[in-house]
Amino acid sequence: MGDIVSLEELAGIVSSGMKIAIPPDYSGVAMAATAAIIAGRPKDLHLVCVPASGVQADMMIGSGLIGVLETSAVTLGEAGGAPRFMEAVREGAFKMMDAHGSRTRRRVQDDGRDLSGRSFRHYRG
Repeated sequence: MGDIVSLEELAGIVSSGMKIAIPPDYSGVAMAATAAIIAGRPKDLHLVCVPASGVQADMMIGSGLIGVLETSAVTLGEAGGAPRFMEAVREGAFKMMDAHGSRTRRRVQDDGRDLSGRSFRHYRG
C-alpha cells in the first residue's frame, strides 16, 4: 500500500490544461477536494461532467478555472439555475461541448477499468 497523502497534495495533481471528470451532485461530490483544486488555481481545465453537475462545476466556473466544459447540464436543482455557469455561457468564457449522458458515462466507465493504462490518463491530462 502506498503513502497516504493529504487532500491538498492530491488536489495539487490537477494542473493547468488537464481534463478531469466529476460526478453529478446526487453522487455525493467531494466539495473539500473542489475547494482544494480551486485554491491551486489551475487554468484552462477541460471539465467533464458525468453527465451533469451542479455546485461543484459552478464553483470551478466562477473561479475562472474552466477552458472547456463538457456537460449535459449545470443546475442547482430545486434551487434553480447555476449562476456562474449561466453568466459564463453568456460571456463565452469557455468552449462548451455537449455530453450526452449515456455516452459520457460509458466512456468514463470504460476508461476507469484500466486505471494503470493509457486510457485513464485521458482524464488526467
